[in-house]
Amino acid sequence: LHALAEWEHLSRLCREFWPLVDAPARAVMAPLAAQAAWNMSLWDDMEVYVRHLDHGLNHLHQQDRFYVAAGHESDIDARSSLGAFFSAALHAHYGRFAVATTEVERARLLLGTELSALVGESYERAYGAMVRVQQLTELEEVITYGLLGHQVANRAGDVAAAESQRGL
Repeated sequence: LHALAEWEHLSRLCREFWPLVDAPARAVMAPLAAQAAWNMSLWDDMEVYVRHLDHGLNHLHQQDRFYVAAGHESDIDARSSLGAFFSAALHAHYGRFAVATTEVERARLLLGTELSALVGESYERAYGAMVRVQQLTELEEVITYGLLGHQVANRAGDVAAAESQRGL
């Protein structure tokens, strides 16, 4: 469903099964569920799933230490960078631009590690991370635009207050 961009169906399934599964299963579901929620603008659902993208990694480390030992560190970095990306998108949506900027920086740092591991393997494996780099750039533009909007609104309010004090 994710590959077919069937966001509504995927979102409905995730919402239905999320309360029924244990923490390790949630850690596996979280990236797909967060993507579906993001595409459906289901911000409250997305917030729940994003929390598990980072915190769910603890369950993966405890449940499957062989996964990391077998050379899948870039998969772990991908989950972390995806969590940071979605967290930045959530904070930007709610107007928390300083936190969103911090999350973008964290995602970029994690993506650097991920990309260095993937580029050596193949273009196909690195493609998704490169798309996320572009999405981060676009998210930074949204954050900048949002910050400028707040600055303009604050200045307009200051000008209006000054004019009212002068009796204009």
